[in-house]
Amino acid sequence: MGELWLSEKWQEEAMKLASAPEVTSALQGIELSMIMHVAPFPKVGLDEDMYMQMAVTGGTVSYGLVSKDDADKASIMMGLSYETMKGMNKGTVNMQTAFMQGQVKLEKGDMSGLMKYAGQMQGMMGMQQKMGEMTVWPDDLPDNELEDYKKMIKARIESMKG
Repeated sequence: MGELWLSEKWQEEAMKLASAPEVTSALQGIELSMIMHVAPFPKVGLDEDMYMQMAVTGGTVSYGLVSKDDADKASIMMGLSYETMKGMNKGTVNMQTAFMQGQVKLEKGDMSGLMKYAGQMQGMMGMQQKMGEMTVWPDDLPDNELEDYKKMIKARIESMKG
């Protein structure tokens, strides 16, 4: 069994994947702070906007939830739904296709800033696939476990507010 999406254990495992040599070597020379702004999805306890940051500095990746204030400092922000985020992580939704279809929207920054790293970002695809494989999605949980998840995610989001 994998780890619940956005749980502390999930974040720890995501950071281990991001520290793998094949990821860090592929990302050498990238300086990027990107936010995935996930729209509310009350069914899983996301009652308000949520912000996930991927920051890359010299091949080192940090990944996790951030506050709106911290998200606003990022150079690039993309907006998407929970369903699109889940599909991208599971490999059933292609990010480029989702972008072209308007399922992923550039909310901040310019595409050229992101596209200059497109080749190197392919090194992240293996990490993304492994993250998808290790993730247990809250809407796949039985009702009693989903209620516990909702409490956990609300507490994590509240803790980002300071």
